[in-house]
Formats: sequence, structure tokens, C-alpha cells
Amino acid sequence: MKIRVNNNKYFLKKLTILAVILIFVISLLTISSILNHLTTVKDNDTILTVNGEQVSLNEFLTVLSGLRSNTYSYFSQKYGSTDSKNFWTTSFNGEVPVNVLKQKTIDALKKLKIEQMLMKQYGITNDISYSGFLKDFKAENERRKIAVGENHAIYGPMQYEEKIYYDNLQTERIEKLKQMLSGKKFFISEEEIKIFYNDNKDEKYKNKDSIKIEKIALPIINGYEDVPMNEKGKPEMVISQILKRIRGGEKFKIVVDDYKSKGVKEVEFEELVFDGSTLMNYAALYPEISSKVNDMNTNQISDIISERNSLNIIKIIEKKTGVYKTYEEVKGQIKKELIDKKYERMINKLSDSANVKLREKILRKIPA
Repeated sequence: MKIRVNNNKYFLKKLTILAVILIFVISLLTISSILNHLTTVKDNDTILTVNGEQVSLNEFLTVLSGLRSNTYSYFSQKYGSTDSKNFWTTSFNGEVPVNVLKQKTIDALKKLKIEQMLMKQYGITNDISYSGFLKDFKAENERRKIAVGENHAIYGPMQYEEKIYYDNLQTERIEKLKQMLSGKKFFISEEEIKIFYNDNKDEKYKNKDSIKIEKIALPIINGYEDVPMNEKGKPEMVISQILKRIRGGEKFKIVVDDYKSKGVKEVEFEELVFDGSTLMNYAALYPEISSKVNDMNTNQISDIISERNSLNIIKIIEKKTGVYKTYEEVKGQIKKELIDKKYERMINKLSDSANVKLREKILRKIPA
């Protein structure tokens, strides 16, 4: 019996060891399979298709890289989030930054691919694959390298970065596409342009009103030790003397320079030009002066204005009422704007109805 018990114990021990080894081998095989799958994903592997047009992992990552800061700003503004080690995988009320970033990338690529398919359709390019782009990218940088070596003038950088060249090339081709479509799909009538001009001329096509002033400012301090006896006194007395000379016909700057030469170093002269928005900003700091600027007429000289620990005198040099830009001046600009609007509507409509197929397994593995 004792021998049988020992044999059973030995058998159970051996069985346990074999089970542990088997579990370990299975685990190794599983991990190996995952790692092998990860390492077999290549830059040119397709991660999604848009209406059958392939998007490579490389292109996906290029577009994604340009949307990181936008996504970070979105979470920062909406949730007050800050950059941290786990930022991209943290859930903010159910929104996870890495998932939002990937969705933004998919949405951007839908539009990009729709545009590129139209470029191909209208003969602007015959290759819209990312491998084709990389050939263009390499050739452009080689051309620039040769041009620099031969001391030829080039526009832009000596060598493009991949993302910058991708964006530049897309923008350049979009403009060509718009030009082609404007003669075929986007007919803009003279009547449309005139209606747009009349509906928007107050907001878009009116030159701003402008006001030019001169100002003398004297800080309120105890006194001026270097001023001659007959001109000594409180700031109120000095500014009163300045105002008297100004109203006697002397120029602002000449009077200020004279007082500076007599020891009143703090007195300052300024020439300022305002339009509606800049005067509004100025009013936040100097409401009293700004109010006078609005109320006074050209060539009028103010009384002494006390504001922000200084005594001020202003004169209105010029007031101009903004005039409308003529229809002929802005006709071309309006036509371009209307074409842009029609183009965006068309692309958005095509993007919304696009057939997108994702390779979810690859998409899940992409980090932010």
C-alpha cells in the first residue's frame, strides 16, 4: 500500500508539472501569435477603404498626426484636461481622446479620398495612392536638393517634411479641381454675385470708419523740481498752461518738446488712429477719452480729461466715414467665395454617403 501511495503521489506531481508546462507553452504561443501579427502590419497595408479606394496605414498615420493638437485642444477646452501619461486613454464623460482622434482621422480621410477621386476623374493626377504620393514627395525633395546645389532660387523650404508636402499638394490640387468644376458643375451667375454683394456689403465690403487724434498726457505727481519758478506748480497748473498754448494755435508736439526741454520729462505726446473695433478696445482702458473721441468734431480740442492717474488733452485731426467697396472691386472675390461654398457642399454630401470599410483589428492597435 505504501508503495502504491508513493507512486500515486509521484504520478500526481508529474501530471501537475506537465499541466504547468502545457499552460506555459500555450501562453507563449498566444503571445507569439499576437506579437507576430503586430510585426506583420506594414506601412502600406490597407487600414480602410473609401468607395473602394484604399487608404494605407502610412497615410492614416500622416493624417492622424495633423489632428493630435486639435483633439488635445478639444478635451482641454471642454473638460479642462491637461497633458499626462494616460491622457489619450482616459475617459472623459465617455469620450476617450484616442478614439476621438481616430474618428476625426477617418472623417478627414473620407473627405480627402473623395476629393482625390475627383482629381483623378478630372485628370489632375492619375495616381492617388499614398505610394504614388511618396514618389512625388521624394522627387520634389530631390529636385530642391539639386536646385540648392546649383544655387538656383527655390520657393519654400530646402526640404519638405512629409506631412507639410502632403497638405500643400492636396491644397494645390483642390484649387485646380475647383477651377475645373467652376466651368462644369458650378455655374455662378451674375445675378447670384449681385445678390450676395447686396446682402453682405455692410458686413464684408465696407471700409471701416477711422478717427485720427493727437493726445498729450501728463501723469499726476506731486510736482516738478526742475521746472522754472514761473512754471512750477501742481500738474493741474502745468496742464492748464499747456492747454492755453494749444488753444493759442501751437502744435501739440512742439509744446510737449518744449516742456520736456524745461524738465517736465513725464509729459507725453501720442498720435493715435482708431477704427470701430480698436476704439472699443481702447475704451476698455480709457472710457472718458474714448467717449470724447466719439463726441468731438474734426479740429476740435478737448478740455482737460482726467483718467487713470493722468491729465489729458486731445484733438481730433481727422474723421473718415467708411465707404463701400464697389461691386466691380469685389466681384471676383465673391465669385470665388460662392464656388468655395458650392464645392464644400458637394464634398460634404459625397463624404456623408461614402462607403467606408474599416479593418478594425489594425485600427484598435494604433496608439495616439
